[in-house]
Amino acid sequence: MIFFRFNSRQIFFPARLFALCLYLFTCGYCNSTTYNELAKIDQTCISSSSQCLLNVETALLTSMNESRQWYRLKLFQLDALFNLQKFDQLSAEINTLLTLKTRPINFSVYVYIYHAKILNSKKETSLAKIYIEKAINLLEKINDKYPDPMRLIEIANIQAAMKEHTLAKNTLLQLERKFEGKYHPIFKRELYANLGHIAVFQKDDASHVTYREKSLKWALVANNNQQVGIAYYNLATAYLKVNRYKSSEENYKKSITFASIEDDIMITYTSQLRLVELALLQDENDKARTLFKQLPILSVNEKLSENFKTLHQDLKLRLPLE
Repeated sequence: MIFFRFNSRQIFFPARLFALCLYLFTCGYCNSTTYNELAKIDQTCISSSSQCLLNVETALLTSMNESRQWYRLKLFQLDALFNLQKFDQLSAEINTLLTLKTRPINFSVYVYIYHAKILNSKKETSLAKIYIEKAINLLEKINDKYPDPMRLIEIANIQAAMKEHTLAKNTLLQLERKFEGKYHPIFKRELYANLGHIAVFQKDDASHVTYREKSLKWALVANNNQQVGIAYYNLATAYLKVNRYKSSEENYKKSITFASIEDDIMITYTSQLRLVELALLQDENDKARTLFKQLPILSVNEKLSENFKTLHQDLKLRLPLE
């Protein structure tokens, strides 16, 4: 029997009841979502960003804030929001997470990375660099103890964001050599996707095509429809840059097919926009006009980047009058 004293009164608790209360008060795993359900969410998030988001938001309703489970679910949520280009919602989540007084170091790395990317997209370069440096410092601490190839890709991703493209490329090529014989589809999808991004900045069109082809190969193995849609989109863009118009058109169409499955509105829309551009490049004016008319109307929460806004206006001006 255990007792507590409150205002000169003794209140007695059976030892088992006290232990249970203490457990419920301190336990980081006291949530309704079971281990098996978490494992299912994990697998869902590997294969489907849109379904991942739905499952995570449901699980978060019954998760204790700032428990281990909660942080795990929040990371799934951030990844899915980023993959689906829901940047306003992502930004709101990040701003809330930054107010937490303490966060697991692994989790903080990704919060800083996503925050830096959002800031960079808003041209707040100086502030973005501060958060990039914060992420790098934490990653170096983690990787000294627990080397993880996916985290090392994040380092290269940050280096590229800081426009250190040669340094980022060298980091990625070292990883390619180190893990050449490893079967790790998601890692290799991301490895070649990042090498493809850098090839764009370095205006290396041949390498751009090669890396996009490799990224698509591993995306298909990893079997995430949304990521497959992105990989087809990136490969189509690489073909467009080298004037392989038919191959580009074919891959944009495949991108739309996979993106539509996952309700990835932005990849679907930008692929459709590129098909209009391709029709004009091949002097298929009637086809271009028809495709332009079929473009969906985006909601207020679905915003094109400045580059695509410019492309939209340019295509509109180039379309022949009826």
